[in-house]
Amino acid sequence: MALIDELDPSERSALNRAKAGAAARAAATPTVTAPAPAMTDTQMERRIATAATATTPVVPPVVPPVVPPVVPPVVPPVVPPVVPPVVPPVVPPVVPPVVPPVVPPAKTVTGSYTDANGNVFQIWSDGSTTKVDMGVSQNALQLVTSVLSGYGLDTTGAIGNAIYGLVAKNYDSATIQALIEDPASANSNDPAIKALATAWNTRFSGNVAREKAGLTPLSPADYISTENSYKAVMARAGISASSPLMDQSYFGQLMGSDLSPAEVQQRVTAATDAVTATDPFIKQQLQQNFGLTSEDMVHHLLDPNTAASVIQQKVQASQIQGEAGRQNLALNQQNAMSLAAQGITQAQAAAGFTNIGSQLGAQQQLASMYGMQPSQIGNELTAAQFNSNINGVSAAQANIDLARLRAQEVNQFSGSSGASKGSLYTEEQGIS
Repeated sequence: MALIDELDPSERSALNRAKAGAAARAAATPTVTAPAPAMTDTQMERRIATAATATTPVVPPVVPPVVPPVVPPVVPPVVPPVVPPVVPPVVPPVVPPVVPPVVPPAKTVTGSYTDANGNVFQIWSDGSTTKVDMGVSQNALQLVTSVLSGYGLDTTGAIGNAIYGLVAKNYDSATIQALIEDPASANSNDPAIKALATAWNTRFSGNVAREKAGLTPLSPADYISTENSYKAVMARAGISASSPLMDQSYFGQLMGSDLSPAEVQQRVTAATDAVTATDPFIKQQLQQNFGLTSEDMVHHLLDPNTAASVIQQKVQASQIQGEAGRQNLALNQQNAMSLAAQGITQAQAAAGFTNIGSQLGAQQQLASMYGMQPSQIGNELTAAQFNSNINGVSAAQANIDLARLRAQEVNQFSGSSGASKGSLYTEEQGIS
């Protein structure tokens, strides 16, 4: 390959321009020189190259403009949204319902008996029987005897049966005694303990009532002593042993109301004196107002919810009614109680109703003559006599009306016309 072929385009262009320049200069110079020997192509190319280098101005290389690199925009990476993992809901395990086992009703001791060989058997509520181990719980059985003898007869056998039930479970005497004294025993889940507490509370019902009333329960010894005092009071009053007033439950009511034997004595005396009075009028009034039999009347008068003063007032009212009945006068219970509350005694009632009885017939006759209601005369005479209010008639009004009636009587016999018939009572409704 020729040297010129090795040049790049810019060098080749420069070489061509140099050749052209040299030819132009040669033409312009008239020198005659011997013909130079012919040069080879290689020599020619070197000379041209050398000439070009000496005569061709240095052309700075064409520097392309600095083009800043194209920086692609920063595109943030596409971050996929964070999807929380799907957590399956926690499903609690299915727990089958707890079905409590069917517990048959607990048996309770309903009684006991001793066979011909001296063996003690318990009778249970389902009809079955079990033999009591006498050797294991002999001390507990001894407690039965001491309890029943020390606290009175166990007439129903309930306490004894309950203790036998605990004996069968090998409770000792100290434990049984503690259960007896513990009020919480009544709420026990043990049928034997609950049976004992129920029997004990029934026997000493007064203490149950005292606890509910906020009173201190009596010790068993004091309780029995108070019962015996009540019995003595009732017996002295002639009350029979079969009367409800002699029942332990009635004594429990008295103790629950915190009535001492002395106050019961006061009540019994007041009641029996009234009931057994020889005066038939008083007894008749008591029977009509408070009961049918003497014991029924005493029981009513001894109601522990009634104050002793009220009992005395009832007796006194019956005495006042009796005195009215003695004069063939009718006095209802309400008016009798009002007079008793006023303090009218039996003696005052006897004198007063005697006076009223002596006037009543004549006064009723006058009332009929002068346009009055004869049936009201009894009320007015009673109101005036005892200075009381009787069936709506005050003592003051009664005195005015009776004074006018007597004045009319005087005027009648003296020949003076006095007031007209209708002038005595211009408003009859005011003295109904």
